[in-house]
Amino acid sequence: MSTTDPYHDAAFLNTAMICDSCTEVLDSNDLSGGPNYPEEGWDQALGDAAKERGWIVSEADDAIFGYVVFCPSCAVKLRK
Repeated sequence: MSTTDPYHDAAFLNTAMICDSCTEVLDSNDLSGGPNYPEEGWDQALGDAAKERGWIVSEADDAIFGYVVFCPSCAVKLRK
């Protein structure tokens, strides 16, 4: 199991939070500061924003990048 934050890792690997169940995307354009890919810490900022907005990130061995990502709407459906 990873010792790093899965939200930060998923943001870094995908350069965005992309829902595995629908077409929803959270990227740096959605952050209050706007695009900041070249800046240090953009992946942490994006991962933290995803957490705050209710995205779900979980490690999964069979996922392409090692994580499954769900937007808030799909996360609610999964919890039912």
